[in-house]
Amino acid sequence: MVAMMLPAATPMILIFAAAQARRDRHVAVPTWIFVAAYIFVWAAAGLVAYVLDLAFTELGSSHASIDRVTWVPLALGITLILAGPYQFTSRKHVCLRLCALERPLQEPTYLTAPLLQQELTTNRLPRKVH
Repeated sequence: MVAMMLPAATPMILIFAAAQARRDRHVAVPTWIFVAAYIFVWAAAGLVAYVLDLAFTELGSSHASIDRVTWVPLALGITLILAGPYQFTSRKHVCLRLCALERPLQEPTYLTAPLLQQELTTNRLPRKVH
C-alpha cells in the first residue's frame, strides 16, 4: 500500500514542506514526521487488508462451501455498497472545496474548521481564505 500511495502523495508532501518552511521553528512540524505518519497510516491499512485476506482465505479453506471465488466478489460488493454513498454526501463536496482553496495548508486549523461547519450548515463557502 505504501509503495502505491507514496508517489501520488509527493505533491502534497512538497506543499507541506514549503508551508512548514514559512512557519516558526518551534511551531512547524518536520516534514519527515509528516511522511513517517503517512507511511505508518498506509502500512497499517495494508496490514489490516492483509490480515483480513488471510482470515477470509483460512475461513474459505476450512469450509468447503465458501471458496475464494465466492467471497471475494461478495466482499468487494459490500465494500462498494458501504463506501459508495459517501460520494454523494455534502461532507465530501465540502472537503473537496476546502482542498481546492488557494492556500489550504497555510491556513491554521482553527480557520478551516469553522469554514467546514459554515459550509455544512449554509452550503456556501468563500472562494478564498485570507
